[in-house]
Amino acid sequence: MKRREFVKSIGGATGLLMANRMSGTFARAAESVPEKKSGMRTVKLGIIQVTADYSWIVERCHEELYELTEACLKEGADLVVMPEAYQYIGVKKTISREERFKKYTVAHLAHCAELAKKYKAYIVPWDYEIDNAGKTYNASFVYDREGKHIGTYRKVQPTYGELADGITPGNDFPVFDCDFGKLGIIICFDNYFPESTRILGLRGAEIVLYPLYGDTLAEEWEFKLRTRACDNGIYVVPSTLSLSRGITFSGIVNPAGKVVYRSERTHTHAVIEVALGVPRMTNTSAREGCSEDIKNYLFKSRNPAAYGDIMKHAQTPMWKDVLHWKEEIKEL
Repeated sequence: MKRREFVKSIGGATGLLMANRMSGTFARAAESVPEKKSGMRTVKLGIIQVTADYSWIVERCHEELYELTEACLKEGADLVVMPEAYQYIGVKKTISREERFKKYTVAHLAHCAELAKKYKAYIVPWDYEIDNAGKTYNASFVYDREGKHIGTYRKVQPTYGELADGITPGNDFPVFDCDFGKLGIIICFDNYFPESTRILGLRGAEIVLYPLYGDTLAEEWEFKLRTRACDNGIYVVPSTLSLSRGITFSGIVNPAGKVVYRSERTHTHAVIEVALGVPRMTNTSAREGCSEDIKNYLFKSRNPAAYGDIMKHAQTPMWKDVLHWKEEIKEL
C-alpha cells in the first residue's frame, strides 16, 4: 500500500503512527486523533525499544538510547522516555553504584539536557540519584524544551532486592506541569500498587510515564497496566528493556485501557500523536438525557472517609513470610 493510501485508510495524518525509519516500513496506526474541540490538546509521544543485550558496556547502551531518542525527536516527538536501568545491565556486578554515578550519570543527564534543548522537546532519562546525605534513589529526571531540569521522580516502591542493596524509597508522586499538560511517573514495581497512579490521577496527571526493567507475571502485567489507565482516565506509557520474555513492552495505553501501540521488535522507535482533554462519556445512572464524564465522575464520587485502612500497616507481613529464598532474609 502506498503511503498516501495508508494515511487515508486510517483517518488522516494525525492518526498516523510515524514508524521506525530504519525498518523502512510503517507500523500499524495508533488511535486516530479526533477533530480538536475546546480544551483538547495533542502531544507526540516518542517510544523507544532498546536491544537489551546484557553483554553491552555502558557506553554502547548510552549510544543506543541517544540514537533511538534522537530518531524520535527528528520526527517531531514532544516527549521521549527512557527505560529503567538499561545502561548498567552489563556492569551492575562489576562496578559499584557510586562508581557508576561518578563516571557516567552526570555526563548522561547533561547529554539528555542538550538533546532536549536542541530539539525543543521534553526528555525523561533514567539513572541513579545520590543525594547530599549519600542516599541512593532509583530515579527518572524531567528536562523541558529548553534543556532545564524541572524535577525528579524517585521510585517510591523499590523491590526487596533494591532495599537490601541500599536503595532508598522516594516519598512522593510529583506531577510536572508541561506545556501540553500534566505529567506523572512511576517506575517498575510501582505499577503493582494502585495507589501510585491513583495519586497521580488525583493530582491531575494526564500522562503517566512508566520506565521499567521487566516483569515475570505474563498475564498480570498487562492487565495491571491497562487497569491503571482506565481507573484514572490517563495514558500510561511503558518503556521497558527486553521483549524476550513476551511479557512487557514499550508502548502506549489510552484512558480507556486500550493498547494503542505496542513495540514488537528491539532497536525500534515510534512517534505517536495522542489527544488530551477529551472526556469519555457514559451514563452509569441510566437517567434519560444524562451523561457523565467518567473520569471526573469517579473522582467526584470517591468516599475517602471509608479508606482509612489503606494507611494502616496492621496486616503487613514480615519479610521471612514473604520471601522463599536460600539466602539469609534480613528484616529491612
